[in-house]
Amino acid sequence: MLTIFFGFVTLTIVYYIYWTNKWKDSKFNGVLPPGTMGLPLIGETIQLSRPSYSLDLHPFIQTKVKRYGPIFKTCLAGRPVVVSADAEFNHYIMLQEGKAVEMWYLDAFSKFFGLDTEWLKALGLIHKYIRSITLNHYGVESLRERFLPRIEESVQETLHYWATQPSVEVKDSAAAVEHEAIRKARVDPDGPITWEEYKSMTFTHNVISETLRLGSVTPSLLRKTTKEIQIKGYTIPEGWTIMLVIASRHRNPEVYKNPDTFNPWRWKELDSITIQKNFMPFGGGLRHCAGAEYTKVYLCTFLHILFTKYRWTKLKGGKIARALILKFVDGLHVNFTPKE
Repeated sequence: MLTIFFGFVTLTIVYYIYWTNKWKDSKFNGVLPPGTMGLPLIGETIQLSRPSYSLDLHPFIQTKVKRYGPIFKTCLAGRPVVVSADAEFNHYIMLQEGKAVEMWYLDAFSKFFGLDTEWLKALGLIHKYIRSITLNHYGVESLRERFLPRIEESVQETLHYWATQPSVEVKDSAAAVEHEAIRKARVDPDGPITWEEYKSMTFTHNVISETLRLGSVTPSLLRKTTKEIQIKGYTIPEGWTIMLVIASRHRNPEVYKNPDTFNPWRWKELDSITIQKNFMPFGGGLRHCAGAEYTKVYLCTFLHILFTKYRWTKLKGGKIARALILKFVDGLHVNFTPKE
């Protein structure tokens, strides 16, 4: 038994030395970002997978940024990864889709479904095609001419049903707002919402943006380098994974004063260029969500009808947790009642 034990220890040490030297490729002459690769095989996956009960960046990311800066290397699920919480770096990488990076799936997932490199390239082309079709259906013109009445009808039906239930488990809530005034300004207060009214809901748009800024559901985006990339004094080898921590730019104190405070009024002071580089709730570049405008139209319509026709009371729940995604641990249960 003692021989087996020492054999196991020796094998472990040898493998660890191999694992450490694996990242010191003699053919690689560039400078990698600082960081550590963690344990053999699993790297630092466990540290990143631990749940965090805060809307802030995951503690693993915060600790690494404080120690190494906003760009660092690590190993997750057996793969070398460069993690970036740097706004400029992330913006550049998002624009490199189809040039120097591609969307990346977990290797195990890809192999399970037979998604080799050629398939992944094909998926990129398919995504581009589907996105163009989606934009044709959910673009501004379609939303204005066809979808706004249907969205309003859907919201009316949903809220009417919720008001018949003793408790409803919902995912989002927001503050009441620029809506009774819109309703009273109509010839028919109960008439349909117009596109002009939707566009005039400035403060509601700000509330939605602030909610998205603080509560990004997806904390990061994954890309894989298709060729060597040199940026900010670092060289990222071909085949490495890049994790873009998009939530980091949403909490940059140089852009958002008191970033942990819910403040919809802050959006009045931000210019379009600053927002473009520091606000990415719907992704960016070629992968920018084609349904982003549709989502905002739906939310504005929902909030308008909710605030003008209903009252609500939180019953229980609301505790958040973030690991890979943001979620409510025990749900969020709310009671809705129609206004008199």
